[in-house]
Amino acid sequence: MQNTVKVLEQIQRVDLEITSVEEEEKGRFRRIEDANELLIRLEEDKVRLLPDIDALKAQIRDVEAKLAETKERAARNEKRSSEVKNDKEIKALTKETNEARKALKHNEDELGALNARLNAEADKLKAKETEVAGKTAEVEDLKKELLDKKADWDALVIDKKKLRDGLAAAVSPDILKKYETIRAKRGGRAVVPVRKEACQGCFIHIPPQAYIELKKGSAELIMCPHCHRILYVESEAPPETV
Repeated sequence: MQNTVKVLEQIQRVDLEITSVEEEEKGRFRRIEDANELLIRLEEDKVRLLPDIDALKAQIRDVEAKLAETKERAARNEKRSSEVKNDKEIKALTKETNEARKALKHNEDELGALNARLNAEADKLKAKETEVAGKTAEVEDLKKELLDKKADWDALVIDKKKLRDGLAAAVSPDILKKYETIRAKRGGRAVVPVRKEACQGCFIHIPPQAYIELKKGSAELIMCPHCHRILYVESEAPPETV
């Protein structure tokens, strides 16, 4: 049975290598998915900025039109100032001129504020476009990297599975099935060594009799009574010579 356990440990090593490759590939896919999701959110953020910018531009056009009209009124009043004939007309013209100046100042202030808001929104849009461009490039790089590595991963997994099949042929189907069941329940590790009389799967001491049987080389599989993994004793290094 020692040879069987040794083969199972070799199968497990190959299984872990296959799992490592598969997990790396899945990890790359997850990174691409995460980057794509972020890219979508950035695109949505960018699109949400556009209506505000368009609305500000429309307001600016309206204020610019009012400002042009106010300037035209001021120019007309300036021209009429030389044509007034009495105090009543002077007062009326003065009042209209003052109102035009106030309107001009108000329009200029409003236009300045709107342009400041537009510049701020334009800066946000530019920053968001830069983020989108950077994230788009990142996604493309991740996809290219995945494509470059996938052929190597596939070839490696095929080779490892061939090696596993060869090893599995030396183990009875019942024992192999038991190994697969334990492996599925225990995070991919069904076969573990015993060190200092403790299972290296759950790190709990096993019964002394089980340890004696392991050391003797039992004809049966010996399982950890706590985590139910298959146990084996590692070969001891020969003592150093002086």
